[in-house]
Amino acid sequence: MEWTWSTEKPVKRVFPTLYTWADMFGPRLHRFPGRPTAFQTPDMSDGSETTIDDDKGRPRVSESKRLFLHVIGVVVIISAVIGVVLAIVFGLPPKDKEETRPAGSSTLPVDGQWSDWDPWSSCSKTCGKGTKWRTRKCSDPEPLNGGRNCIGKSTERDDCATWKCPDCSKSCPGGGRLSADCSVCECNSNGPIRGRVVYVYNTTTLPLDDVHVYVVGREWSPHATTDRTGRFSITGLCRKSTKLIFLHDDYLTDKAQYQVSSTGDVNVDMIKKVSPKFLSEPQDATVFVGDTVTFHCHATGVPLPDKYEWFKDGSILEDKMGKTLQIKSASSENIGLYRCRASSKFAKKFSKIAYLQVKENAVDTCDVTPTPFDVTLPPGCNVTLDGAVLTNVNVRECPPEPCVSRSEKTAGRCCGPIETSDVKVLCERYNFTMKRVVRCGCAECEKDGDVDVTGRVGVRRTVDGKSRVILVNASLVVSGNDVDPEDCNTTGGFFSFSATPDAGRITVRFYQDDNTDFLPQVIVIEVSRGVSSVTRDVVLQAKPKPQPLDPNKGGAFKASSTSPTVKIPPNSIVDADGNPYNGTVNVFPTFADPLDMESIAEAPGEFSFENEEGESQALQTNGVIGLSFESDTGAPLQLSGKTTLTLDPDALGIGKTADGQPDSYVWTLDAETGKWKMAAPLTYAKRRRKRNVATNSVTVSLVIPYPLPYINLDKPALRRVRCTLIIQVYADLAFTQPLSDISLQVVTKSPNGIFLGYTMGYTNDKGRACVTIMCGYQHFIVLKPVLGEPRPHRTHHLPRGTVYKNLAHRVMFTSPSVDDILDDRGPVIRDTNWQGWWKCYSGDESQYHFKFAVPIIYFPGFLIPEVQKPRHRLSWYLQPLNTATRRACMVQVRIEASDLHRV
Repeated sequence: MEWTWSTEKPVKRVFPTLYTWADMFGPRLHRFPGRPTAFQTPDMSDGSETTIDDDKGRPRVSESKRLFLHVIGVVVIISAVIGVVLAIVFGLPPKDKEETRPAGSSTLPVDGQWSDWDPWSSCSKTCGKGTKWRTRKCSDPEPLNGGRNCIGKSTERDDCATWKCPDCSKSCPGGGRLSADCSVCECNSNGPIRGRVVYVYNTTTLPLDDVHVYVVGREWSPHATTDRTGRFSITGLCRKSTKLIFLHDDYLTDKAQYQVSSTGDVNVDMIKKVSPKFLSEPQDATVFVGDTVTFHCHATGVPLPDKYEWFKDGSILEDKMGKTLQIKSASSENIGLYRCRASSKFAKKFSKIAYLQVKENAVDTCDVTPTPFDVTLPPGCNVTLDGAVLTNVNVRECPPEPCVSRSEKTAGRCCGPIETSDVKVLCERYNFTMKRVVRCGCAECEKDGDVDVTGRVGVRRTVDGKSRVILVNASLVVSGNDVDPEDCNTTGGFFSFSATPDAGRITVRFYQDDNTDFLPQVIVIEVSRGVSSVTRDVVLQAKPKPQPLDPNKGGAFKASSTSPTVKIPPNSIVDADGNPYNGTVNVFPTFADPLDMESIAEAPGEFSFENEEGESQALQTNGVIGLSFESDTGAPLQLSGKTTLTLDPDALGIGKTADGQPDSYVWTLDAETGKWKMAAPLTYAKRRRKRNVATNSVTVSLVIPYPLPYINLDKPALRRVRCTLIIQVYADLAFTQPLSDISLQVVTKSPNGIFLGYTMGYTNDKGRACVTIMCGYQHFIVLKPVLGEPRPHRTHHLPRGTVYKNLAHRVMFTSPSVDDILDDRGPVIRDTNWQGWWKCYSGDESQYHFKFAVPIIYFPGFLIPEVQKPRHRLSWYLQPLNTATRRACMVQVRIEASDLHRV
């Protein structure tokens, strides 16, 4: 679709050149000089509306008004040309020079960051404890413009082959003999050693394929490997003297060794490995010079973490190990961002960031002056302040940040109101008194209650030729930091549960019962600091038309003509007990097409993974494959063992490495974390002469994990392109009342038209969302409120040269490359060592940002001395809890809402 006017006018015929200029700078296109790419035909492949509303939701102006605006544009352009000539002649400086951001001229220091580790070397020994090592380089990126070198070691060593070497003097039981390498006892008369290895998830038993079975004494080479039914068999060994060890990359056993009995099978239930989860994390702290400050962290996991490290401003503190970090006699040099990292034999994980402030020459670290906070009075009410009659009142507030006072150095103190004044509110039929903050100070912190997590869940279907979200009932499982896993059900398409204030990252898995009409899904919710509730709008994938499968023969399936092919081997479908299923199987293949924004935006999990260092890193997708199985009665079935995936990398837009191989990998989804885990590389099949096969197809063998059967075709994004995007959301069209608890999504699009994935963000108590994005791409900002309709601000608060366009209820913009970011003013900040995220989180509205309003029925609370948070759920009740005259009254209210809103 082209941005052209439909009617030719005399002005265009008389002044064709100026009319073209006016059209270039016409209303609501938000085009800027010096960026011709912003003036091209807009890409509407995401299916969004072409109407661009102003900040009050009004449609585009009429043709006559448009002509008038064009004429005005011509006058403005002529004036600008005259101004430029005068500037050249008289040497006048250009206006707003401080906001001009020339491309490619960044001189900001760039700190060096480590590359990924190279693969481990082979072990120096086969037994008796050897050594292996690996290396990395300070090249992702290299230090630039005076930036710091990488801190830490470039080489890492670890023990390997820690088992004992064979003992040729040991004896075997009666009838047995020592093997030639003295490692095991062999008996010809014993029957085979058989067994089965499974994983039990709730009430579902899943056979485990590719589990390596080792014999104690010969740990350097597996004696057997389980098949797709989880079974194994070992012959020729003496049962009485044999002990077995079972090893798998993603599972472990609850015992180190299993003694083989004289009769019977060896049945083993393995446990899924889990990355470290923090039970306690370092918290923000404020101290005076000379004080002692202590940070603490503690994590669980499977296996348990056995190592804790501490980092300041992204650099490791080499001499600080353990769960506690204590800083004695704090000084200004200690100011900064702190994190701990918990490591187990399986994975590493970073904690949340804690900010340490060190104050000098102060009695109280709180700012005594309250910050503005406007509330809108109920209809028909007003106040008189300084001779003016107002319907909005600035009640002011004290940011509830940690503080310390020299007069009372006790823990758990926060900035809060210590002096208030009364404000008389006059209404048509009643009057009441509000409280207004006069002075802030360091006071006892209000204890945060549980965070209410609520949301709406639906399935997208085509109804009357239109795409609509239909609310559904679903079962869900909640798991995350400090949130006990619990089963609960949605009611009428809405769900809710409680989380602790420091829960941080929460995963919510929607799963299928018998005969449900959607595919299993997992979403990630972040609980921001200082919020009392979080909302999320969830759209599940509808089940496609089923494709029949004979489980005894297997088959190949595709969701569409362009999607990869998944081949199901014979006898690989099992029931809930892990037994082979022989009845009719319905297969539901899906494919999230990277050319379809809606499809990618509703894909499961989030497009990121945790690298070897425990750092979250973005992924760039080339499509997500889903595969679900049911019996003919609607009962869920599972896929056991490995399956094969065949695809054409060129058809999916997958790039190539320097040696001609695909640059992407196959990833599977972790139900516990909502993140992706690398399963296998994409590699062309090779001939014996080491040349690529003529065909472009790639075949990968992998296990699709239970309970989320999804495959992702992704490559890791460069860490140096990580940036933070600043977004502000308000509850009113005047953009004055910050709105917390709003979830939003930023979808990223590459220059070749592929949607690379999305990241989620949530507004905090300041109405601010700090969203991690990949710099140098096109992005779509989409708000996802449960109630209300998002309205983007017409001009936002942006520097000159920002390329963006309002598309109905979303915003499309192009972020600068990392090298073009000259400062930290926003709306995009370079995010080296998470400094960008903190500068966004701790910033204010003076930073450049994108603005949205979600006008909803909103009656803000009124501050009282006993309640320090103005938007607390009980802050409207003016009598304290311990007042004898406190009463609850019944009020009859009539509420009308559309069918999509729960009342």
